[in-house]
Amino acid sequence: MPPLPPFIPPYLNLAFSKDHISSLPQLITFAAEHNPHHTFALQLCTSDSSRCELSFVQLRGMVERASAWLVSSGTTTGRRRRDEKVGCVAILLASDVGLFVYLSALLRIGVPALLLSARLSPTSIAHLIKETSPTSILISSQTSLVARKALSLLPSSYHFPPPRLVTAHLYSTFLLPGSPTPDSPRSPAPPSYEDHLPTDLDALILHSSGTTGLPKAIYHSHAFLLLFASAHRFEEKMGEGYSVVTSPLYHGFGLLAPLLSLSINLPFVLPPSGVIPTALSTLHTIHSTNARYLFTVPCIIEDILCLPDDVGLEAMKKLDIVVVGGAPLKDIFGGRMAEGGVNVLNHWGASETGPITPIETVKPGYHDWRYLSPRTDMGFKFIPEGHNPNEQRRTYTLVFRPPGWKEDFVLKDLLWAAPEYQILTRTDTLIVLSNGEKFNPEFAERLIGEHPDVRGVLAFGQGEVAVGVVIELRTEVGAGESEQGIFTYIDRANLLLDAHAQISSELVVCTFGECKPLVRTDKGSVARKANYALFEREIRGAYERMGSLGSVAGPNTAHEFPMSSSALCERLHQIVEDITGISLPQNDSDMFEAGLDSLQASRVQRAILDQLRNSRAASFGEPQLEKDFCFAYPSVDKMTAALLSLIRGMKEMNGAGAGAASPPPPPPQDSHSSVVLLTGSTGSLGCFLLARLAKDPGVSKVICLNRACSPGLSLHQRQTEALERRGACVSREDWAKVGELGEVRSFFFPFVRLIKNSAQLKSVTHIIHNAWPVNFNLHLSSFEPHVKGLCHLIRLALLNAGTIRIMFTSSIAVASRYSLPSSSTFPSSSSSSEIPAVQVPEIPLDATHPAPFGYAQAKWVCEQLLESVNQLFGSRVRASAVRLGQITGTMDKGAWNEWEHVPLMTASWLPVDRASEILIDLLFSPSFKPIYHLENPIRRPWPHITHTLASLLSGTATPLPLLPFQQWIACVRDSEEVLTSTPIMRFLEEEFGRLGVGLVGFCMDGTGRDSAAFRELVGGNEEESARASVAYWRRVGVMV
Repeated sequence: MPPLPPFIPPYLNLAFSKDHISSLPQLITFAAEHNPHHTFALQLCTSDSSRCELSFVQLRGMVERASAWLVSSGTTTGRRRRDEKVGCVAILLASDVGLFVYLSALLRIGVPALLLSARLSPTSIAHLIKETSPTSILISSQTSLVARKALSLLPSSYHFPPPRLVTAHLYSTFLLPGSPTPDSPRSPAPPSYEDHLPTDLDALILHSSGTTGLPKAIYHSHAFLLLFASAHRFEEKMGEGYSVVTSPLYHGFGLLAPLLSLSINLPFVLPPSGVIPTALSTLHTIHSTNARYLFTVPCIIEDILCLPDDVGLEAMKKLDIVVVGGAPLKDIFGGRMAEGGVNVLNHWGASETGPITPIETVKPGYHDWRYLSPRTDMGFKFIPEGHNPNEQRRTYTLVFRPPGWKEDFVLKDLLWAAPEYQILTRTDTLIVLSNGEKFNPEFAERLIGEHPDVRGVLAFGQGEVAVGVVIELRTEVGAGESEQGIFTYIDRANLLLDAHAQISSELVVCTFGECKPLVRTDKGSVARKANYALFEREIRGAYERMGSLGSVAGPNTAHEFPMSSSALCERLHQIVEDITGISLPQNDSDMFEAGLDSLQASRVQRAILDQLRNSRAASFGEPQLEKDFCFAYPSVDKMTAALLSLIRGMKEMNGAGAGAASPPPPPPQDSHSSVVLLTGSTGSLGCFLLARLAKDPGVSKVICLNRACSPGLSLHQRQTEALERRGACVSREDWAKVGELGEVRSFFFPFVRLIKNSAQLKSVTHIIHNAWPVNFNLHLSSFEPHVKGLCHLIRLALLNAGTIRIMFTSSIAVASRYSLPSSSTFPSSSSSSEIPAVQVPEIPLDATHPAPFGYAQAKWVCEQLLESVNQLFGSRVRASAVRLGQITGTMDKGAWNEWEHVPLMTASWLPVDRASEILIDLLFSPSFKPIYHLENPIRRPWPHITHTLASLLSGTATPLPLLPFQQWIACVRDSEEVLTSTPIMRFLEEEFGRLGVGLVGFCMDGTGRDSAAFRELVGGNEEESARASVAYWRRVGVMV
């Protein structure tokens, strides 16, 4: 096949002149005439191997044949002149290319098209029928029941004839020229309606999402759809490859794809009709079509990111652009995408305005994924709201006049500008309590919704005495831990709310997406009024509990699960019918074609799983079903085959283990025993931490994780040699507690994945992150792998059950510039003051306080990270940073780290064995404060220490000469072995004086309260400690 000629883009004049393209039918005609064989769309079918690729010339033919059928079948009369009056036709169809064909066909013959969401309730549809008075409704087998129910709800006072229900033909009916239809064989295409003006609001009728009540009809002109075709910042097209679209075409965000295909030749892929996209199906579509773009909604993104082994994140990284619209994306997911290298583009639009932000390449200078860069070609006006002097940024509302409207439309979103715009909240969601106090719930909902296990939040309290929330959790698995963690988020929100708006713990209702999810609009936002009705009983019960604090749990009925194929088919058929009310004609009938929706699919999956777990099948192992089980096996026959295969596999695994000798049962463990993950166990402090933990009777296991060592040296050998070299001792009995030693090439490596392969990691209760390179020449960017390492440990903690503690060994260097004195930076050698000029409190510090080199700055970054962990996940992960002063060798053996000696000496030395005991006290302390300081509380006069070292370092009877500090610095600067441009010189010149000789001291009240070993610390003989350390340095060859 010869290559296609270059795509010729249409000229879209947004002044809506009659001299240029002014409607969707004209745009289709242009594409068919100038780009006939370029691809418009790829429609997938229920069979994996079946798909339909449509060109622009095929699209025009389908639209013409569909318009002929609409007239000849009596669905509508059509019109030719502007003064003719014709009733609208409603489209109530599942989303596939046929919906777009019917929409285009109606506009082509001048008939207003009412585009109804297939997800609307009968009540909402009846309300819109009353508002718009359609003459006909195009339906399918999937929507016929809800349409008939809607008609039955029309009041007797309805003044128009009820609309006629017309079963629409499949799009394939109109694909071939002259395709006969039962009621209209080879009907000629009626002429196109061209007598419209940009001011005529009788082309397209959309509806609001119904977030705060019943949906409202929104009338638009032909010109309105051109706003979708021009919603981009590309000169011609985005590039080769498909865009995968998960939003339905009856939603504004879904309409964006076909209009962009017509204007910039970006062909799009649609899922099969009636199939609701999932994370797995979306990734499969991307892979099978080699797509380069994804247009999707936050709930799909969240599920993709929750897939194991980061397969979803890796797949999205390969895409040119991931466009997320329809609803806000949570910070935790958006941040993970941006951090992981995904080109995520935040999209914003409304049914009244069309697309507000354009589709564009995510450039390196893109401000932030959370912010919006509005279009500049539509005349948007951003009107400042009243300015609060306590706020750093002003709030704005967006004002726009859509084509043909006589008045401006004010969007019900408040925006921040800095300098781009960020949606803050809406203005139409106020809750008025019984005392007259008003409360906008979206701020609290957003804060609580940041919990990773929360799928949706709905605040309630209209006319009541207090505010409560309905919280939808992702899964019932681990629900206890999730609910416990959620209250931390609620407490955090309450700190930021007015007293009347604070959420009571008795008014928290938890539900699960698998059994009773929150109802959502097409845009994915929570439908307030519908959910208030759905959860009326739970909400009322919450207020009753607030008074009585009593509740009764219902019984759980178990069912025996059939094991034969025929009986299993019968059982599954019955489950589907009981839950959905759908009687499948055959066991091979597609459940979704018969009308099954995603909520019902989740309930069917849950019912099957519950019955499996209460049957003989559970004796073969713990049954597991994927969340998208019904989507993967959409008929009773397919579900039966999948379940029989699952049970057979469980039997085989159980049988394989039965023949082998059963392992002895594990010894009983104390319910309070701890499993500690320790990093950096081969370093000086790490060795003593390992020895101290191994002999602790309250610790059942110590798991060591270190950077990889040289080939040929086993992990056990490396650890034992380090222990011996440092003078730490682990007895033979205590070695039994030391689990499999692990290693990673770099702490950049996401070793959280090891949790899948190690039962030990699943039982971790405490983490000590002690691994850290001591190199003052490195810049902050060089420490990224080590900051990442802490992130991976936090993720591991979040995956485990219970509350996990993380201790991070920080440094007093993060406070080097705390309340920087204005006088000299180094005391005179005669100074004998033991009182520091400044006392650093045990609190988080800001970015101006660390010493200005990478080591200290990276430690500070980790402290900030842990502070955020405490705020966000305080009930699941408790974190503490211990700012360590100079750790020396042991009191008796002097094994002071040979890489940390003279440059880090201070007037407050702490032996490493004592430091390890204090750290373990703090790790298991009941209070476990976020910040501790640890250095020797007994400070010695600096002159005494310098004289002692001068004698020891000389190696002879004659002490080394003592020099003033500035003279000594000059000698260092002149040395050929020191690069004067390295950060170590800056540290010595600017920071060492404050930390090294005591200008900056550290409050240790918390350490004293929480550590008995610290309270027993009475200093020591510094001269003996220094003598032992110098002897150790000579022994290991770093000093002669």
